[in-house]
Amino acid sequence: MKIVIAGNYGVGNLGDEMILKGLLQTLRNAVPFAELTVLSGNPEETARRHYVKTAEKFPAGFRSLVKMFLGMRKGPSEIVKECDYFILGGGGLFGGLKKRANIIWGIQAMMAYFYNKPVIMYGQSIGPLKGWFVKKIVKNLFKKAKTIILRDQKSKDRLSNIGISKEKINVFPDLAFGFKNENTASNKQKKLVVALREMKGITPKFKESIAGFLNWLINENKWQVTFITFQTGIGSDDPLHEEIRAMIVDKPYVEIISEHNIDHILQNFAEAEMVLGMRLHAIVSAIKTKTPFIAINYAPKVKDFLASSSLDSHMLNVKEINAARLREQFDLIQSEKENITSNLLSFNENASQEHKKMEEYLKTIFRNA
Repeated sequence: MKIVIAGNYGVGNLGDEMILKGLLQTLRNAVPFAELTVLSGNPEETARRHYVKTAEKFPAGFRSLVKMFLGMRKGPSEIVKECDYFILGGGGLFGGLKKRANIIWGIQAMMAYFYNKPVIMYGQSIGPLKGWFVKKIVKNLFKKAKTIILRDQKSKDRLSNIGISKEKINVFPDLAFGFKNENTASNKQKKLVVALREMKGITPKFKESIAGFLNWLINENKWQVTFITFQTGIGSDDPLHEEIRAMIVDKPYVEIISEHNIDHILQNFAEAEMVLGMRLHAIVSAIKTKTPFIAINYAPKVKDFLASSSLDSHMLNVKEINAARLREQFDLIQSEKENITSNLLSFNENASQEHKKMEEYLKTIFRNA
């Protein structure tokens, strides 16, 4: 059996690489003899990282289309023609902050439909669907899918509201919970992991508030602060992290990690006593390593995931961030640390069981192919 997977892979986003790692592990458990091929923005990098066959994804822009026609890129058409299943895997691909994303990922799925391949929509969240055109794209894509697996209840509601049958939709924890942590058994240290997101709307006040909180944490409590960059390359979070680091007085207490070794990153989360996470998969990493966290809600997918997981009690909206609120949340979490850690342990145990159920569900789908 040949399975082709497409998604936002090979573009320097650590969260998407965690999604792919979980998806590959799930498929290898469910159909161990299947031949897996990933369509990626950087096939060589994806092959090196995940030990899987790769090819370019379908072009969605003028320049990439020209390169493919000129033979500068290996087209994915032949690979998709020969596959038995096509999976559009993971992340907030539709209804997110960027409208163009609906077209980019719509093209990937539509090409599979063009070649009459069964499509599985796997591990996605659906943001607010604004405008008739976006709703039409999403409805057509998901209505044709063989099965739909989402990561939060709100996403299921949004698809149901545009006419997708609820019976066709499954809700399971994020795909990043589909792989086991390696070498993350550590004693917690006085360390805060910070993972912010570079984006429009980040104000000087926001940066000053984060820096003010970190200066207090270092000066009064002598905590180590580790910034972890989840997006490198285009749209990198590094400039934001560097700018805030420049505002911190005692810089020897601060480091920035930009490399994307997933096991090493999770080790850092496991060592931390707390996480300040804006990137969704920074929050997921905190949960995976049973590390209490303050979540900064900047997009519906963050709020929807935490609400669906009943883990939204320590979430602050990006517009209400200030140093005093952060200190208040920090003190509250410290006082409730044992209960929070226990809740995160329970969530992980449940997520593990849910993913085992998903493996069995996939076995039935592929068995009947």
